[in-house]
Amino acid sequence: MANSSAAASVLASALLFQAACSGSKVGESADDPLFREAARATGLEFEHFAGASDAFFLPEIMGSGVALLDFDLDGDLDVYLLQGQSLAEGPDGTHASPGNRLFENAIIPHGELTFSDVTARSGLGFR
Repeated sequence: MANSSAAASVLASALLFQAACSGSKVGESADDPLFREAARATGLEFEHFAGASDAFFLPEIMGSGVALLDFDLDGDLDVYLLQGQSLAEGPDGTHASPGNRLFENAIIPHGELTFSDVTARSGLGFR
């Protein structure tokens, strides 16, 4: 019984894969990209700081993060981007980091996907 269930699962997966890879096109031609870079055009201007140093600390090679949340409770998802931080002390004894950023999604009031940086207003841009 377990073998027939496993075989049915494999067959269903193969059929779904074949359907997903069929000749249907997303754009007007097969050369059209599925995705386009639109972050800067919508106001999401963010440069990730990994904090890498010559010491090669383990956390320096791990990525940061992003959270999608409804910060302003307007029904659309806002974007919170997390920065890395230097683990090596600088000359002044501090650890460099440009800080986290919160971007408010303004699609509801404007009808067009745009983001504005509300980090200072939110108080979430800590270092």
